[in-house]
Amino acid sequence: AKKAAAAAAAPSLEGDARQQVAERAGEVAALILSKPQAFALDARAVHAALQAGIGFLLQAKKEKSPGGVRVLLAAGYSVLSATLAGRPREATSVLPAILQAVSLYLSALLSLSSSALLEARLLPKEGRGGGERKGERKGDSVEEAARDLSRLLEAIAADRGRLSKYAPELLSLMFRSLETHPPLWAPIKAILHPGVCAVISSCGPHELQQVHMLLPEGARTLFAAAFHDYRRAFKYAGEA
Repeated sequence: AKKAAAAAAAPSLEGDARQQVAERAGEVAALILSKPQAFALDARAVHAALQAGIGFLLQAKKEKSPGGVRVLLAAGYSVLSATLAGRPREATSVLPAILQAVSLYLSALLSLSSSALLEARLLPKEGRGGGERKGERKGDSVEEAARDLSRLLEAIAADRGRLSKYAPELLSLMFRSLETHPPLWAPIKAILHPGVCAVISSCGPHELQQVHMLLPEGARTLFAAAFHDYRRAFKYAGEA
């Protein structure tokens, strides 16, 4: 899968062929990672498989076609979700790499969101949708990718004990990225809400203080608004 990820980035491959390679490689890596009884892997091997997912996400940042970005994001998501679900013990030892992958995913998602917003402003409705899967608009791709990211955040936050030391870094990475693209936060804010709340809920007072210390002023304002939404959503459940 790691070699396939490198192949997906090869300049000799055309767009559709590159997307097909990435899609297939993501499926293979996810299959292996999701079946620990059939495929015994140590932490080093899981990390190598995870690098394939990171490779897809790095390529997504460079991809020009929005449809290609979506395919690469989906391949990266398959690898990450399979790692978290199928290899929870090994995932703990590679959490820094997982955080890197989440940061790359968010960066590519914001790029996809930017493309969708630009298209919405410049083109009439009947002229939109070029380069997407049949029957799919760029806005649909953004929402689908955002839902996948929210699921990843919830999966990472599921093990609160192990995540707590990394949660401030994860929140810092996310809100620093969002600070540089504030108009792109609004279209995906509601979709990411469950995932962001899950990560916040893994933080105690000390971790929340760390987040505030790590963030610059603009990002701190965005985080404060997200934390307010979290408190409002969970105050009746007694979790905030």
